[in-house]
Amino acid sequence: MRVPFLIAVIIYLFFPGKVFAANSDIVINEVFPNPEGSEETEFIELYNKGSEAITVTGWKISDTAGSTKTYTILESSNNSIAPGGYKTFNKATTEISLNNDGGDGVILRDNSDQQIDSMSFSSTIEGKSWSRIPNGTGSFVNDATPTESAVNSGPPSPTPTNTPTPTNTPTPTPTPKPANTPTPTPTPTTTSSNTPTPTKKVTPTPRISPTGIDGEATMEATMMSTNADMPQQEVKGAGIELGGKLDDLAKKETQYNWAKLLILMGAVLVTCACGVLVYNNYLKDKLEEMRSQ
Repeated sequence: MRVPFLIAVIIYLFFPGKVFAANSDIVINEVFPNPEGSEETEFIELYNKGSEAITVTGWKISDTAGSTKTYTILESSNNSIAPGGYKTFNKATTEISLNNDGGDGVILRDNSDQQIDSMSFSSTIEGKSWSRIPNGTGSFVNDATPTESAVNSGPPSPTPTNTPTPTNTPTPTPTPKPANTPTPTPTPTTTSSNTPTPTKKVTPTPRISPTGIDGEATMEATMMSTNADMPQQEVKGAGIELGGKLDDLAKKETQYNWAKLLILMGAVLVTCACGVLVYNNYLKDKLEEMRSQ
């Protein structure tokens, strides 16, 4: 055990940067603190994310809460972790008991007691592990399926809730609007233009016969003859009145024509008189002319 330790010290003294850079490629990749079965199956997994194999002999793994314990990796032929390789340490080997309640943590140190990596958790889920997602580089995620010495698997995807398909509400059929009922046109009341003018009944005057006042039979006969004669008398009266008006118009037209004739004759006489006077004056002028010559 002293020989590898001395070799590591010599390498670290001469090539400290290279050794530390290589060691930092080893990470705590998965922690399984609460198995469903025996607690002996608890494990801590290391992973080499680098490109060179790294030997972890003499490295230390410790928990951080409760009854803490440190495990030193013993010399072994399989202590070299290849690039992309894994090495798992279970409780049966390390005797490290991780707390299920209240939280715990894990620290990894190399053989020079230099802290290489660490993680902590506040709670656990039975049968689930704390794993780096993505594998080797991501943050620790709870509720992961344990994958000892294999690529980490993330938590199961939540079962999608079936969203009920909305029921298509049928579009209500538009109620047809009632057609406009035409307003009936009021029927004009027919007014008879030829309304007969009631004939005024003339109260019959009893006639006196030569022998005295007629009896009832004589009065009725007189009334009938009077009523029968009335239309003819009205027509005769209208004809006489119209004839009188026509005679007046004829007389007036005759008078008007005579007046026009008299005016015309007066105008002719005045014209002739004026012509005679002018001619006389003309003759006088000629005679005077002739005399003067």
